[in-house]
Amino acid sequence: FTMRFVLYLLTRAIYRIRIFGSENIPQTGAALLVANHVSYVDGFLIAACFRRFVRFMVGEPYYNRFKPLFTMFRAIPVPFGARRGLVKAIELAREELNNGHIVCIFAEGALTSNGSMGEFHRGLERITHDLNVPVIPVHLGGIWGSIFSLDRRASVWRSLRRLPWPISVSFG
Repeated sequence: FTMRFVLYLLTRAIYRIRIFGSENIPQTGAALLVANHVSYVDGFLIAACFRRFVRFMVGEPYYNRFKPLFTMFRAIPVPFGARRGLVKAIELAREELNNGHIVCIFAEGALTSNGSMGEFHRGLERITHDLNVPVIPVHLGGIWGSIFSLDRRASVWRSLRRLPWPISVSFG
């Protein structure tokens, strides 16, 4: 709880988050969030919009780099290229959904390199196969250009001038 509260304060200090469609998120029960992936802090921004705990699917190289943090947040590591590991990650996500939790997947599988949405991978279909859970699209807007995105024009100075950086998180 303490770590989530600290992350909440940090995200609110750096970003001015406008939330749209929060009524589309179930108060109880499972749901799969499918979000675009614009910056390195997308997970924190989505989590800051919830009172409920969200389990994120995270690429294994990033998971291993920040393992204590991601373990504490019960993230699901997703290996790149290893079919067996990928099947295990999908099964873990399905298990979390069966237990009534919210799971978030960045269906593009990588950060956008140009600010536009990329092609979705099939993990979304495999996770929800034969499960009766709502699939809720999530759009993170306004983050492209911040220092946490891959925008080449982003700079610390530009980001500091705009603090708190205005963004939107929309739930479909």
